[in-house]
Amino acid sequence: MNARAERRVLVLDDEPFQRLALCAALERVGFVQIDAVDTAEAALERAAAAPPALMLCDINMPGRDGIDVLQGLQRVAPQTAVILVSSLSGDMLSAISRMAAAQGLRVVAALQKPVDAGALAAALDEADALPTASALPSFGALPDETLMTAVRQRSFVPFFEPKLDTERGHVAGFEVLARLPGRDGSWIGPGRFVPRLETLDKMDDFTLSLLDKALSQWKTWRAAHPHLSLSVNVSAQSLPRPAFAAALISLTKAHQVPPQQIVFEVTESAPLADLNESLESLVRLRMAGFSLAIDDFGTGYSSMQQLSRAPFTELKIDQEFTRHLTTRAEMRAVFESCMVIARKFNLRVCVEGVETPAVLRRSADLGAHELQGWLIQAAIPAEQVPACLNRFADGRQYQEWYETGTPLPH
Repeated sequence: MNARAERRVLVLDDEPFQRLALCAALERVGFVQIDAVDTAEAALERAAAAPPALMLCDINMPGRDGIDVLQGLQRVAPQTAVILVSSLSGDMLSAISRMAAAQGLRVVAALQKPVDAGALAAALDEADALPTASALPSFGALPDETLMTAVRQRSFVPFFEPKLDTERGHVAGFEVLARLPGRDGSWIGPGRFVPRLETLDKMDDFTLSLLDKALSQWKTWRAAHPHLSLSVNVSAQSLPRPAFAAALISLTKAHQVPPQQIVFEVTESAPLADLNESLESLVRLRMAGFSLAIDDFGTGYSSMQQLSRAPFTELKIDQEFTRHLTTRAEMRAVFESCMVIARKFNLRVCVEGVETPAVLRRSADLGAHELQGWLIQAAIPAEQVPACLNRFADGRQYQEWYETGTPLPH
């Protein structure tokens, strides 16, 4: 039995002909378990009883519309991949798609009626390529006492997310991401502690402790992989303090690490607290030989001002613009604009949020230098890094994904 035959699909459309046409199209490409309904109530009832892997959802319906369904789906089956289908205008569909994604739904594509067979086939391929959802649970922030103890005892553990080089397909480096061991043996993600650590003004201690551990691990891999880079996030809150930059430089010297192989990523989702004061730290880090990346580009504060005044060497395109690169025209436009800006400023480009071969190929074809995301590998503990390096050593896995992806239109 093929993989599609094992996946449940829910089709919601109030028009009988459209509903039958969609079901027939799904059957032709290998789907067997197809449940078709004509009302929002029926769709949510079926989704709650047995969450589907994929849902084709009409938007403009009498009574409860597709927006109600999407809001309900987020509650009863949030991991379902969604393809929106509607006669609404393209800009309306795009807006609804962004709204649903902001609520946590996995929106694959938004297709206008009558549905083009090629567009549907591409959307289904995108849905097939989505990784199995295994994100860390998102609960509330940890108690302050727990966080202060974790900082004091240096309990945060570095995980490593690989970045693939688009020229050779091997691992060019790793981004360091923090995890905190939970009492039940699980790993707690940064969403539950980083915002609060910023409020508690503990990001300096947190970052230095995490970097110290990461460098200790990284040195064990450099013998076999001498060109491997390491990227570490630094909070905009820390940069106005010159002592913080000095501590970063001192720590890397203590580990005898070449600064040219370290990238400090400055998140753009928070403003540099004082750009003039932060510039001193950024300039000192660049003078010491480190690379500087502007993270989450296009989603935050004063992007062009920061790029024009600070000595950045790399731009990271946020996953918000990457996930729908091949399916939504406005996201393609933003992505391509980011690439133009990067070339004008002579910056390397790393693309985040690569989840499908189509996005991988399109990003590479548009000139990205490095790629990271669920398709390649989620963040892993240090003991799994050697296997990850070996997996991509010959570039074959990358080439297979690239050849599977859809090329740029001529």
